[in-house]
Amino acid sequence: MEIELTLINRSNDADESHIVIFQKNAAPGAASQVVAWRVVHGLQKEYPYTIMFPTSLQLAAADSYGDSTPQRDVEAGQLGVVVMDASGLELQVDAGANPLEIVVRNGLSNGPITATLYRDYMPIVKQTGISLGIEATFEFKPSIWIGVVSQIEEGDIMDAAIVNTVNTELSLMGINNANIIMSGGGAEPFRFTLEAAV
Repeated sequence: MEIELTLINRSNDADESHIVIFQKNAAPGAASQVVAWRVVHGLQKEYPYTIMFPTSLQLAAADSYGDSTPQRDVEAGQLGVVVMDASGLELQVDAGANPLEIVVRNGLSNGPITATLYRDYMPIVKQTGISLGIEATFEFKPSIWIGVVSQIEEGDIMDAAIVNTVNTELSLMGINNANIIMSGGGAEPFRFTLEAAV
């Protein structure tokens, strides 16, 4: 399933802003890095820009030698174990213990791994340095974070200072399609509100 989101600029901005959309790992104690999932440059006034938000996720892992697994479809309630077999690094996916979480375990005989979660095959969060036998946990609320930032591109790791400047969270619970209206700008802070699509 995909949610259709249409971004509309009704702000005082002269289409020079970088609008970033991302998600956070909501799992308790998560140490994962936030990735800029979508970045929209130069959005003209009243020009609709559509973003498809799939509800499905993909998972891939890499070891410390640079080997990586292909992306695999995953969903909440699954456990991914990274192992080395005759064909190389492999991600084995099975049922997990918590129906709300995606868990990744380092099942290698040596070295840490990095786990990356993707939405629409674009990275959303990454966790590095997962040690032998250790699990990393990922959980996502049905929401997105959106804000105006500078000098960021899709796929960039967002440092905590940037993430903390974005304070608009939009819930997508029960939504199939909606408009995201951007307002403010100039002497006012930018605002983003979700409206039902007509």
